Amino acid sequence: MNTLHAARAAAVALLALVSGCTSPARPPADVVVAPRPPPTAAADPPAIAGPPGSTAPAPRLAQVATAVDPCDPFANLTERREGDLTVPVEPRPIRPEFFGRLRHHADGALSQGSARVWFGPRVPRFVPLHEGTAELHLLEPWGQDGYVGVYRDPYGAKSCNLSDPRNCRMVVTGYDRCGKRLWSRELGDFMSRPTHLEVQDVRASDGVIYFNEACQSYSREAGGQCSALVALDPEAGKVLWRTRPLVSNNRILVLDRYVVAGYGFTAEADHVSLVRRRDGAVVHRRPLRSAHEDLALEGEGTLRVRIYPGDRDERFTLEGLDGDAARLVPSR
Repeated sequence: MNTLHAARAAAVALLALVSGCTSPARPPADVVVAPRPPPTAAADPPAIAGPPGSTAPAPRLAQVATAVDPCDPFANLTERREGDLTVPVEPRPIRPEFFGRLRHHADGALSQGSARVWFGPRVPRFVPLHEGTAELHLLEPWGQDGYVGVYRDPYGAKSCNLSDPRNCRMVVTGYDRCGKRLWSRELGDFMSRPTHLEVQDVRASDGVIYFNEACQSYSREAGGQCSALVALDPEAGKVLWRTRPLVSNNRILVLDRYVVAGYGFTAEADHVSLVRRRDGAVVHRRPLRSAHEDLALEGEGTLRVRIYPGDRDERFTLEGLDGDAARLVPSR
């Protein structure tokens, strides 16, 4: 029996030893244990330790989110070369003397086989340098963040030669800020005739494309039926209006309610006009000493007209631009 009692005692002692290792000790009856606070959410940023003795709650690190634009049109740009055109990452500046009848963003002869270097706005990576045989010629803004690529056949490429009366193929293509193609239009589909016309400037504003179907040479070669200014809705593929002939060649300037257009050529009358954007009406016209090369707005309401051969300017005060009957008043 002594042996049996000794074995039982040993078993009880062993059980007590194991229980003491696995169960927390109970506090004395007069001690109150505060409950543990809930765990801090994993998304909370870490706390910053306050100064010693401070009772104010410790501030927490602000979470900074870095915005990444997946549609950045200029990310990872590299120089592009295609055909005769080179587009650097950072376009080189235009030469001060570079004007001429055709407004374009590439410096060099406009014939196939002649090297051209881009000097216009930076070209987004998604804008192609060619539409078939037509080469990127101008780049215009479209809305807040979009683009319009204007493409033209070089002389000798396919549609036209320098010495024949055929119109050169021109294409306008719209892109949104992420590179989605919105529309693409052949300007030849909206021109008044297939010969003796030359698009010398294209501008985009408020969802409308403005271009001039200028005389290639003397207006008499086209029977006087050239150099109208055209307003095109490219999304609908519809001409909104076309002015009468001999209103616009060389460069144009788009204002809020008007397009400033000039016309002139050797041994022909030279003048500048205000064309109402709403309906294409020519509301006022002033003669010029010679054909214009460029048009620019100086300050509030002053029009500077660069006159060929580029060594003199004429200035006009623009009156009534907020109405339907604006005027050009010579400035002294």
